[in-house]
Amino acid sequence: MQASQTSFKGYLNLKSRIIANCKIELFEPLHVGKGRDPANSSILQMIKDASGRPLIPGSTIRGCLRALLTRLLSPLEGKPIGIGGQTITIHKVACPKIEEKEIDLEQGGSSTPGAIDLLFGFTSKKQSFASPLKITDAEIHRESVSYSRTHVSIDLDRDAAKRGMLVTVESVPGGTRDSPTTFKFKIIYDYLDDQAMVEAHKVFLILINMLNKGIDTFIGGWKSRGYGHVLIKIEEMYEHPIDKIVTGEKPTQIQNVSDWISQEITALGGEE
Repeated sequence: MQASQTSFKGYLNLKSRIIANCKIELFEPLHVGKGRDPANSSILQMIKDASGRPLIPGSTIRGCLRALLTRLLSPLEGKPIGIGGQTITIHKVACPKIEEKEIDLEQGGSSTPGAIDLLFGFTSKKQSFASPLKITDAEIHRESVSYSRTHVSIDLDRDAAKRGMLVTVESVPGGTRDSPTTFKFKIIYDYLDDQAMVEAHKVFLILINMLNKGIDTFIGGWKSRGYGHVLIKIEEMYEHPIDKIVTGEKPTQIQNVSDWISQEITALGGEE
């Protein structure tokens, strides 16, 4: 971050690192596409790893969560949000069209980055800010791999299938309620101990609270054809204080995520 006449002075201090092991359970088949098969343009390929197993890129999960938080929090800007008997208020959710602006990092201006911008990072005309939130690719945890479903394109004028317009979609089967198809990934959050990052930390706490309860949402393409309905949820979470990172000690597991969130809100000045 280039920071002349701003509240940022060099590197921001790292207080701790939060590591959340998460899972994605499929309620429906999932298609995260990489484009058409060069050998057969009627086949829409699924993104796979080097071993040929389907995966969900971290960038896809990141985009899903950023869009979801922006849609949910924008109407609540400046209003108290209740979490576990306490409240959080996001004073500015996002800066509109931030990529087109010369960003002013001092608080209060129309070009000040919002909490979402600081949490997920941003790039503008003359500045960029690296996100403290990292999300890994989600790897499949099931023996079966991708399968294919064939669809037709509909001619809206005739209300009938278009001739020669069959398309085959590679996807991952959804499994069952008792045995869902599951992907697993990590969220790594660097808690930057700076007043300018307080709003970003508030949004992170809201995200963790949602993930702790389970986020029912959609990922990938072909949603209107019955693809992509998922549940994203935390399995376990760890805190790695800076002194333990320096000495090489293992992170400490957070036994009760709800209690941890409440403690963090209190530390930020949350009101009962």
